[in-house]
Amino acid sequence: MSETWQLPPTRSKESQDLFVLSMVPVGRRTRGTYLEIGAFMPEQDSNTWLLDNVYGWRGLSVEWMPEWVTLFNVSRANPCILGDATRLDYGTILKAHNFGTYIDYLQIDVDPPESSLIALMQVLRAGVSFGVITFEHDFYAGGEIQRLMARQALRAAGYHLVVGDVEWERGPFEDWWINPAGLINMDAALRFEKDAHPRMDRAGLTPGNVALFKEALCR
Repeated sequence: MSETWQLPPTRSKESQDLFVLSMVPVGRRTRGTYLEIGAFMPEQDSNTWLLDNVYGWRGLSVEWMPEWVTLFNVSRANPCILGDATRLDYGTILKAHNFGTYIDYLQIDVDPPESSLIALMQVLRAGVSFGVITFEHDFYAGGEIQRLMARQALRAAGYHLVVGDVEWERGPFEDWWINPAGLINMDAALRFEKDAHPRMDRAGLTPGNVALFKEALCR
């Protein structure tokens, strides 16, 4: 490994984009796909900006605020559609955008946590599998039931929890999952499951978490 190596220019608030890149095999890093539910802004705190702008991934984002959708679509190469994440037919939408039955990354980040859970259930019925999932349950803000139900649903669907209860300054808010049957760097997944600290904010990564990202991404 190079002594001058630096983390890629993450825009994720809690390093979700770095986790996704760490989990996919080297050969997928520049040709991955994503579905982003709850896009927010095109660059600020975006979990897909790095994947799209630096690594050339193809993806589709969903956002319910019209002004953010407009800004997204003039700022990013991949499209963002306007819609209520809890009411969309994801199978039909993904087919219309020429996605297959396997997508490398699913983000679900919808407020309140009840909406994140409904969106997850909708996606799991879409006939598509995902390599990596980041699911925001907002346990810190009363999302205990949503966390429990999401974990039950994802485990039943064959997904494996790698980093649970990822934290920000207010407490645990998100779970990070992989699909062991998908295109996954399982060595990195096992290392993260064993050694990752749940505090992942980009401004305060622990040395141990930096080392995990470095080991996975310097390949």
